[in-house]
Amino acid sequence: MLLHWCTVSPQGQDNIAAIRFAYPVRISSICVFPTGTHPFVNAPDVVAKTEPEAFYLELFLNAHPIPQADTKEKPRPANALIPTVIAYAGGQVDFTVDMGSDYATRLMILKGKFDVLSMAIYGEIVADTPSPTQNYEAKPLPPIEHTTLSKAVDPSISSDPTTLAKRLLDLIPNSPPLSLVVRLMFCLKPSDADWDSPEFPYLHADLEHEVDVEPSLETVMDLLSKPVRDDASEEDLEAFALRVSGCLSTPKDNNHAYQIAELLSLSASQHPSLARALLDLDKKTLLCLLDAVTNADIARQMSNETFLKNLASLQETSRTDTYTQFAARRLASRIRDWTCFEDALSNTRGGFNQSWNMLKEIAAEEQSMGIWLESVILHEDIVTKLAENPVLANLQSHAPF
Repeated sequence: MLLHWCTVSPQGQDNIAAIRFAYPVRISSICVFPTGTHPFVNAPDVVAKTEPEAFYLELFLNAHPIPQADTKEKPRPANALIPTVIAYAGGQVDFTVDMGSDYATRLMILKGKFDVLSMAIYGEIVADTPSPTQNYEAKPLPPIEHTTLSKAVDPSISSDPTTLAKRLLDLIPNSPPLSLVVRLMFCLKPSDADWDSPEFPYLHADLEHEVDVEPSLETVMDLLSKPVRDDASEEDLEAFALRVSGCLSTPKDNNHAYQIAELLSLSASQHPSLARALLDLDKKTLLCLLDAVTNADIARQMSNETFLKNLASLQETSRTDTYTQFAARRLASRIRDWTCFEDALSNTRGGFNQSWNMLKEIAAEEQSMGIWLESVILHEDIVTKLAENPVLANLQSHAPF
């Protein structure tokens, strides 16, 4: 049931607003309405107003214990405030509130950088005395209904699908760029010491480290476990790639092939210029991992007749074990799928089923997902193709269930 409807504005230096209920209530959800909408069909004169379009909202509920049926002692009033945070990104949005069955509230405090906020609060009034216990009766679940996404949170109707993510990041003071967030979340995995560093997340790889010493593959992999600056100069990247080439041409142990593959996998999630610098130097020494070819530049480099024939022969020979054949098949498929995906970005008759299957497979693996996101965010040719696609204004998108 609707407990309360209001349009509030914060007061004082702390930007605080308060809502007091006449009775103890148990809140189940809060619905925020954007400016200009009519929340209630039967009250067309009620118009919502919420500004700005997106903000963080801190919400505090005072904890009011509810007397239990098996206790005679009346609980003492509590002054504890239960905090939570709502990230409002625009549009009409419902936020679920789970207060449990042991507490109710009579006071809600709102704090945040907003000018005005229209919201409806839903839940139930809680009696001072508990109702008698009722036997539970199983009921069928209601049918699932699609909920149309608000335009403000639907990337499919934006010419730049990264807009929503970037706007959410902008709500954080001194927020890092989206490319760095993706790199750290999915691919590079910072250590505990990095998390505790006051400079986190701006802990970048020092490409000039030990410049006078020829690096080993172990040193290179350790160095690339941290993100390379997106604004690193082409000269620095090429100089670093030349040093890497030197240690590739002089293998020192039996793990050389694995280390090269891991080097490719690490560089795949970095800025595109680094992967291109490494690939342009010594093509004969490169071995590829499935994660690595999720990077557009590496996939293009591996998409040549000679390499694909080698993968095909690896799948067909009886001397190859089943696991290796399967890995070779996936690797060849992903290389071809990238070509198909790039074609589908500009070709209305492209292979959309093949592209969809590639995206579904990539999304199932965290490392591949992060590398693919970096490709569609940072590779200018792919970003340009995405931006050239028309946006359908009448597209009906709905939240997943």
